[in-house]
Amino acid sequence: RFKDVDALLRLKTMLNAKGINVYIDWVNDREQLSRSLTNKDTAKVIMERIKSCKAMMFVNTEASLQSQWTPWELGYAHALGRKICVLQLGEVNNTPAYLEIYDKVMVEGDSLMVISNGKTIPIGEWTKK
Repeated sequence: RFKDVDALLRLKTMLNAKGINVYIDWVNDREQLSRSLTNKDTAKVIMERIKSCKAMMFVNTEASLQSQWTPWELGYAHALGRKICVLQLGEVNNTPAYLEIYDKVMVEGDSLMVISNGKTIPIGEWTKK
């Protein structure tokens, strides 16, 4: 969510440095998805972007949980069978139980590790499986 701009841009930089291409709607589609012009076409663009991705990382913050869009985006990616992981940033109250079904992401120094099926693997390896 845009309210988490600083943390999300740092995360994007970290992932890009690992060779992972990251899509953030308000960065990559700034003009096409203007917040002041949100409508059904916004949803269509986001659907196309999710269809073209291999995996989704849900960044769990207080702001993301207040979004009308993030639960829908997560559900759409899930319905398409995309790999999904969750990174919790900061203290979050009332995390929805459905987030527990996805792989978890941990930050270790400048690395992101995914806990998947009881194993901890680098995020780059996780995205390629």
